Amino acid sequence: IAGLGTVYDVSGNTIGNSTAQNLRTGNLTTAGNLSNTGTTFTVATGSAQFNGILSSKTGAGTIGTAALPNTIQNGVSNSSGTTASIRGITASGIVTISSNTISNLATASSNVGVASTLLSAMGIFLNSISINGAMVSNNTISGIANMNAGAVGTNVAGIAIYCGSVDIFANRIYDIQ
Repeated sequence: IAGLGTVYDVSGNTIGNSTAQNLRTGNLTTAGNLSNTGTTFTVATGSAQFNGILSSKTGAGTIGTAALPNTIQNGVSNSSGTTASIRGITASGIVTISSNTISNLATASSNVGVASTLLSAMGIFLNSISINGAMVSNNTISGIANMNAGAVGTNVAGIAIYCGSVDIFANRIYDIQ
């Protein structure tokens, strides 16, 4: 989400379906180019970034409500690059992120960063830098993983923040690997 509007609402969306790894990046080794029917994706060496919902707006906004939550599920960023990452929701500004379900997101990243902006896998990343007033509540985050088989790329988080004051409460986070 970008542009000049001052207020936004992203609610009631389903990103990904119930089939495992149906949103994918990486090297497709079977089927044709740009095809989601391929059966084999191998690890790419580039630096892919996957965001289920991405907002760079700095004003007020809403991502998910109790009546209209977003569901982000079954994505894989199959890239072993050192800046590769996967994020369910990335948002800036004075945003309220509430009642969303984020599940089964994985990466093969070799990223070793421990700062919030550098983690290889995050359910929610709030990147508001010095802006105060954001809120992250009542979200369910599960199955966030880094599947890199090497000795690197092990830093993941349910919720990562790089911002001023923020209220984070009543979130359910489990199965973070």
